[in-house]
Amino acid sequence: TGIAGLSRLTWATSGEYLNDRFEVEKSEDGNNFHQIGMVPGVGNSEKEQVYQFVDKQVGSGQSFYRLRQVSKDGNISYSNIVVVNIEANGKSIRFFPNPVKDFATVTITNSEKGRVGIALYTLDGKLVKMQQMMKDVNSISVSVDTRAIDQGVYMLKVTLNDTFIETSKIIKN
Repeated sequence: TGIAGLSRLTWATSGEYLNDRFEVEKSEDGNNFHQIGMVPGVGNSEKEQVYQFVDKQVGSGQSFYRLRQVSKDGNISYSNIVVVNIEANGKSIRFFPNPVKDFATVTITNSEKGRVGIALYTLDGKLVKMQQMMKDVNSISVSVDTRAIDQGVYMLKVTLNDTFIETSKIIKN
């Protein structure tokens, strides 16, 4: 989740084997990542473990995050990329995973009430999918079904009361 000034990243594992650490990586362009922090792993566990990291160096705009998981035996794996959009007026848009396979989750946090619209467009502007719903709380999460959409790069557009909030690229695998 994000508000102007910070992003709180939360993730969980269902079980762990030789987990040494999670290195939290950030990018402003979605391609060039750099490490901004580290969270020690539990090591070995057969139950769910919940982790959290707070990025206190966040301005308005778009930030990309991923986790680099390092095992004690040297194996490395990466999480999906999560995008956090923070607007100076307190609106926050987050969607994940990116790339998406079947479903994308869009989380919107903002102080206004009203009609939320989520639309996917091709890069040449053709509408592929649209969802609208009424929002009367400070935060809403919406699942967008992308199973019937072809592989490629799309633009995700979010509106509130027919007023544009944010557009972000989303990759469909």
